[in-house]
Amino acid sequence: MNHKRLGLQKSLMVLPSILIYFAFMALPIGLTIYYGFTNWNGVSPSWDFIGFQNFTRALHDTQFSYSIRFTLIFSILITVLSNALGLLFAISVNGKGKSMNLHRSIIFLPLLVSPIAAGFVWKALFSYSGIVNQFITQWFGLEPIMFLGRADLAKVILVLFTLWQNIGFCMVVYLAGLQTIPLDFYDVAAIDGANAWQRFKGIVFPYLAPSTTSAVVVMFTSAMREYPRPLVLTAGGPVGQTETLAFRIFKVGFDANQLGYGSAMATWVLLLTSILSVIISKQLRKREEFLK
Repeated sequence: MNHKRLGLQKSLMVLPSILIYFAFMALPIGLTIYYGFTNWNGVSPSWDFIGFQNFTRALHDTQFSYSIRFTLIFSILITVLSNALGLLFAISVNGKGKSMNLHRSIIFLPLLVSPIAAGFVWKALFSYSGIVNQFITQWFGLEPIMFLGRADLAKVILVLFTLWQNIGFCMVVYLAGLQTIPLDFYDVAAIDGANAWQRFKGIVFPYLAPSTTSAVVVMFTSAMREYPRPLVLTAGGPVGQTETLAFRIFKVGFDANQLGYGSAMATWVLLLTSILSVIISKQLRKREEFLK
């Protein structure tokens, strides 16, 4: 009887988590997939079931195809650069003292700022009449540069903006991993005459494998669903050149009142992101086998 009661208590303790997951994850995903098979406009109380029309239409949508390519390149850049710079900063601030704590806080601080609020600041900096252009014209006598009006420069600014906010997360993940490495390993390496690069290659890099897996997967999935930064900074422009997948889906589903079609796009993106995340995770976890 006590075992049954204990089992019931455990089930009741898990129930809130299950309900939250169902309400905020499983149910929205299920509804998105379902609406992808309809022509619902997001407003009408009724809709028709149209099979795979939305899904096949998405495959032939040139702007959607462009958004896929742009978002994949953007995600790869953000993932690689955020992890590389995050690791570099983590190694730099991996010590004790007030100065180290201050440096960590400065690097981590941008992550705490809302992307929307930070986006307005970056837009004020790089707009045609912004602070950066004022500095260029007053100090160098040059013509203002359309940072956000040229596709190539707008993409660079968007990547820099995203990096500025994400490096702090990677730094914290790698810093936690660095602090789990036994100090004895460094002492033995020093006795053997290993230089800094040899210590990094033989000790730090292998033992940071779990941290690398976590940081890479989180950064990649986060970049694949990037929405607020291009919304505020460039509004997807110029001429749709900075439209990420999430931005494109929102634009089609809500601005154009084609929620069924937007849901089909979202389903394709969910499938693509899931497959790539699993592949990346499996490849990175192979490096963790020697730690077991």
